[in-house]
Amino acid sequence: MASAPASDIGTKFEKLNVHETPPDDLRTKLRGVVDPRYNDQVVHFRGIPYATIAQRFAKPKLTKKFPGDTTEYTKFGPRCPQIDFDIRDFMQIPKTIAKDEPQAEDELQCTNLNITCPTSTSATKLPVFLWIYGGSMTNAYGNAQHRLGDAGPLVAQSVELGRPIILVTIHYRLNIFSFGNGEGEVNLALQDQQAALKWVKTHITKFGGEPSNITVGGESAGAIYTHALLASGAEFERAILQSGCLYSSPPQPDKAGFGLAGLIDGNLQLMEFDKGNTSGSFGPEASVSGAPAETLIQSLKDLQLTRFWLWDEPYFKDWDNDNRVFGKLKGLLIGDTRHEWVLWHGAFRKLTAKKVVQCFETKNNPAVGAKLAKIYGIDGLEEDHDTARREALHFLGDVRFCAWPPSITKNVNGGGGDTKAYQYYYDEGNPFQEKHRSKAGHAVDLFGLFGGYDDDVNDETRRVGRMMRTKWIDFISGDEPWGINETYVFGPEGMTGAIDRDSNAAVKDMNPRRRQAEISAIREAGWQAVMEIWQNLGSAAASAAAEG
Repeated sequence: MASAPASDIGTKFEKLNVHETPPDDLRTKLRGVVDPRYNDQVVHFRGIPYATIAQRFAKPKLTKKFPGDTTEYTKFGPRCPQIDFDIRDFMQIPKTIAKDEPQAEDELQCTNLNITCPTSTSATKLPVFLWIYGGSMTNAYGNAQHRLGDAGPLVAQSVELGRPIILVTIHYRLNIFSFGNGEGEVNLALQDQQAALKWVKTHITKFGGEPSNITVGGESAGAIYTHALLASGAEFERAILQSGCLYSSPPQPDKAGFGLAGLIDGNLQLMEFDKGNTSGSFGPEASVSGAPAETLIQSLKDLQLTRFWLWDEPYFKDWDNDNRVFGKLKGLLIGDTRHEWVLWHGAFRKLTAKKVVQCFETKNNPAVGAKLAKIYGIDGLEEDHDTARREALHFLGDVRFCAWPPSITKNVNGGGGDTKAYQYYYDEGNPFQEKHRSKAGHAVDLFGLFGGYDDDVNDETRRVGRMMRTKWIDFISGDEPWGINETYVFGPEGMTGAIDRDSNAAVKDMNPRRRQAEISAIREAGWQAVMEIWQNLGSAAASAAAEG
């Protein structure tokens, strides 16, 4: 891994505005994993329980006693049970690169976190970055145990720059274990994250952190959850939304949740029939509440349930009022990748042009569907399947991700409050694709932010990643990473820099990066009007795939 010279990292602390070491500092009392890549200046404390779960679908109970009966935090804690997902295949990581170790799973022990911080006890009152991984609310995508979420490079670079930060990464409940059965608690992942935030505020001083200087951020579902935390009343100083927000996956009404829970219950009963139970009388093992964890995961796999959502609860009232939700922050950093649509590319391979056209023929607001079909060049297509699929994919990428950062940024900066919002584009392609095919697809920015594959990627990706980490460190530290009237671009081909959106040159440079007219039309229509189209496309793609 490319890292700063050990001599640089080792001397940077001399330049810090250090504080007296708190008497209860745990960095020298607990056993963690000192990272040898950075002259032993970075330490990882792993698998720290922040909450307990009494039983399935129970509210998390904050762990108040710490460090508890152990001083060793050298091993990662278990993640929530989930359908196996090959991250390496999705990110096209070559098979010649060594695999990560298998990860343990436990539905009742998954509320644990990892803390990566400078080893020096002279570095105190440090800014804290709490990271929430993505994965469609179903999988732990690129968590800290995977190189895609390696916590070392970001913290090490902060030390090298003389601006050390603390990185906290968390596990939380996923898929049906978070979703609930509709009869009790729901949105349990969000409740877990709220508990983790409370734990950090209570205990982070013992690791050199400042509880009143916390940035919460995430990618994809992690960004949606960050937005949801703010909307539901959680308090922290700054937020980072990478490729996601609540507009990407709005809270859904109860009827949608009840329908999903009932679907899983029905499948569990069919599984009992397959085992020979034809009596029609089923025990708790044939219900979402009582089935063994591995049986539940098999049911999700059978039903191909690879995406979940948040239930619309009272605390989400006015979640789409950007000034209300983001106005309490000191800063917001938000952006997307250039080719977000890669996320659905495989699912669209069997979708016909006729079906794509039908997806835009909306029932609730037909005028909006017709207008967007025309803007994307989809109206009238009946036999040109390739064009229809391509444009539908571009629409999905725009409507789920790219349309909202500019509008949120504009609303927040123009809202008259003190919050400053900073927009970025991540356009550096996947370093493991052939250069002529390289796409800045969904989640490719994790190569840059965490640098876990820096030993294996090209110079352009390393250069972009180093600049990305610098800018994130600036923001987390409370500084302005770039101007609020600028859009900072990361890539392609290793290029980085800020584009002034008010300049004449901005139009020439930004139009090829994002479909400005199309995303403006999406924002003008509003998330309620366009959601029907993207739901139609998702259902149609799933049906086409199932038909084979």
